[in-house]
Amino acid sequence: MAHCSEGACMTFPTAANKPGQTAEQLEALIEALPNAIFFKDGMGRWQVVNSTGLRLFHLTGNDWQGKSDLELAALYPQFRDAYEQCYRDDQTAWESGNRYDTIEYVPDESGALHVFEVTKVPLFKPDGERRGLVIIGRDVTDQRHTQEKLKQLLLEQQTILNNAVVGMAYVRARHGVWINAKMEEMFGYSREAVDGLSTECFYPSRESYEKVGEEAYAALGRGEVYVSERRMRRKDGSLFWCLMSGKLVDMNDPGKGSIWILQDITGRRRAEEALNRLNKTLAHQVRDEVAKNREKDHLLIRQSRLAAMGEMIGNIAHQWRQPINALTILLSNIQDAYQHGELDDAYLNDAISLGQQLIQRMSGTIDDFRNFFKPNREKVIFNVTDAIRNALSLTEAAFKNHHIALTLEADQNVPVAGFPNEYAQVILNILENAKDAILATAAPHGRITITARPDGDAARVAIRDNGGGIAAEILGKIFDPYFTTRGKGTGIGLYMSKMIVENNMNGQIEAYNEKEGAEFIVTVPIAKTAAS
Repeated sequence: MAHCSEGACMTFPTAANKPGQTAEQLEALIEALPNAIFFKDGMGRWQVVNSTGLRLFHLTGNDWQGKSDLELAALYPQFRDAYEQCYRDDQTAWESGNRYDTIEYVPDESGALHVFEVTKVPLFKPDGERRGLVIIGRDVTDQRHTQEKLKQLLLEQQTILNNAVVGMAYVRARHGVWINAKMEEMFGYSREAVDGLSTECFYPSRESYEKVGEEAYAALGRGEVYVSERRMRRKDGSLFWCLMSGKLVDMNDPGKGSIWILQDITGRRRAEEALNRLNKTLAHQVRDEVAKNREKDHLLIRQSRLAAMGEMIGNIAHQWRQPINALTILLSNIQDAYQHGELDDAYLNDAISLGQQLIQRMSGTIDDFRNFFKPNREKVIFNVTDAIRNALSLTEAAFKNHHIALTLEADQNVPVAGFPNEYAQVILNILENAKDAILATAAPHGRITITARPDGDAARVAIRDNGGGIAAEILGKIFDPYFTTRGKGTGIGLYMSKMIVENNMNGQIEAYNEKEGAEFIVTVPIAKTAAS
């Protein structure tokens, strides 16, 4: 029985039990397949080809039946390389005597090569003589391009994380899943070695490992950020001091694991221990201690920044959760679209564009994080409003998560001279205290309002919350070093804020109680710019 469609003539034997029906069904099936189907005889001559195969080689309406690959290569030189590769792969399939899978390349009208996954199945007569060759080709060009673009997106994300200045680890059930390059450097383990490895190897003892497990995962289970300073162990057995901060990836599903940020603070701890020894033995050398106060201030600034990392990891987790979920859905949609034949160029380009936007958002979060912890070396003139917006960009996701409204009412240009990162840290310290006060009072509609205006020769920033205010008996102590009413606080945040504003920027910071809560006012001199 013969069937011809668009120049493709396919002949099949008629089934004995139902004449014509089986062959017609087989012909319809082969024509409906999106793959290119070829049948060659034992001499390698083309006998049957479906419409997809004919279109692939532009043979529709041409004389192709009964010709070999090499004969077709001579007739159609634009496909010579493809025909000759088909011929070589046919010989390999015949020699193997079994199914043979390979990759072949066929040009389109523009000359661009399409990639095909090809399966060749040789058929033999009972006496071993070649009977025929069944060939199935599937165009996987778009799939290959998609895979390459996804690999590039993942490589960009990996590059961002590996350039972080702190160690990062993804842990599930207290076993390593992934670490970044800084973590490899700190502990001496490769990323591959950590995958599936118990995190007990990072602790100096079993007791220390179990204690952190009890403390950390209890805090994580309550949705808190766990922050701790403790000795950790490298692969070579050496110990070092580490500041570690952890946060669950998804509080509603602890099984998804947790993200940890770690930083080697051995140098800082040694400096603090040295200072403690000097304070015990050199009390009579007051003049020398005055000269060392500046160094102590630097250590406290660094301690304040490191303590702020515990808050920052929570902010990163909040800001990354949405793009990570969106990337997961995007990849799933691409797979579904491919499986249902809907993955065309427009769909793929839109998906890639969206994926790149999500990656850029995550990259921006890391850049903001790195820039915040990068110390300013010299005083510069900067815009107070810009510094406030930078601080808000690092923490606004956490405030949204706690349903606390942030409102900024500011002039566009309020220039001051100083250290913009330190000034932003002052704003962050006040905002974190306001957030804790609102959460402690369980205010149903948490609200923080920030205003920034020129006030004569000063830039005046007021931060007001509705967290119930500060108890009168401690209002005068809140700027004292190591004074805190927060269970997880260090007592240096507001002290460092006061030192930054008053010592480094010749300004003033004050706190008052208003009707619904506290109000902090930060004033610093307005800088005289060239424009003014």
